[in-house]
Amino acid sequence: MSGTGPGDPGERLPVDPAPALDADGAPLDMAALADYLDRGRTPRIAAYEDDPETRNALRALEHMRDLGRELVQVEAEEQEAPGDDFFRGVLAHISRESRAGRDIPLSHPDPAVRLALTRAPCAPWCARPATRCPASSSAGARSTATSRAPASPCGWSSP
Repeated sequence: MSGTGPGDPGERLPVDPAPALDADGAPLDMAALADYLDRGRTPRIAAYEDDPETRNALRALEHMRDLGRELVQVEAEEQEAPGDDFFRGVLAHISRESRAGRDIPLSHPDPAVRLALTRAPCAPWCARPATRCPASSSAGARSTATSRAPASPCGWSSP
């Protein structure tokens, strides 16, 4: 004997359930409904508010948002505040990643080719203003010019 109620072992669910439809028979655009909720349901869109299927979808989205907020709040209350070591580690990582001369890898269709841009901000070592230094606008560029002034870490020297 097959069951007829939800959750009964004999219940057969549709393989591909039909999407909820609006009053015009078009599938509900959940992203548009989420945007509508983000705006506080203003300005009022009668097509949403007057259609029972759309109102159900709006209620379901609101319910999911409330549950999500509650879960985040409960999880945040259960977690301990990060210590100073955590923030020191984050700042150290940022410092390593943002240093001059860091190679930024680029993808290439040929796996044998390795491409990278070299981040090379040279101020304050460069004798040129940052707006005129080729390294500040062209990552990875190197100069072979000779000069009496010492070269900046990026390889550019003053004229």
